[in-house]
Amino acid sequence: MTDRLKKEDFVRQLATRMHTDEATATDWLDGVIETLYDSFKDGKGVTLPGFGGFYVRPEPETTANELIETILKPKYLQPPPENPQFNYIVDIYGKWYRKAFYFYAEYYVSGPHPIEPSFEAKFARMQYAGNQRFHLSYMRYTGQWIQLYTDLTVDECIETIRDEPFFQP
Repeated sequence: MTDRLKKEDFVRQLATRMHTDEATATDWLDGVIETLYDSFKDGKGVTLPGFGGFYVRPEPETTANELIETILKPKYLQPPPENPQFNYIVDIYGKWYRKAFYFYAEYYVSGPHPIEPSFEAKFARMQYAGNQRFHLSYMRYTGQWIQLYTDLTVDECIETIRDEPFFQP
């Protein structure tokens, strides 16, 4: 999908479909856009059946990256061992996937002939719950997410990840 419809072309099509003039169609479109903006600004999503759902993803990256750089990396990233016998962490980072922000640890694989030199493992998840709130989960050794907290703010999530051992790499 490389072609994009410019606003004036969209307004022209809307006016034709609604049997009105372009000025009225422009007012309608501007009203819809302003209403969407106001909803997003209030932390609400908008669902248009048959078209899709829309929401503004809150941006916890700044706070999460600060936690990663100032607390998690200094605590968990160590110089490589001289004779590594076990996998060890070489990086910690976070990224969005769909409606959740994940914390990852990248591990270096020790041994003479590893299939891959490294792998990543998720260890904490902040799942967006709406209204600037998140559900907080940790990755259990069984590969299952265990949700311990619901409806936390970004700051509450970051504080919990920092302080509770469940959420450590």
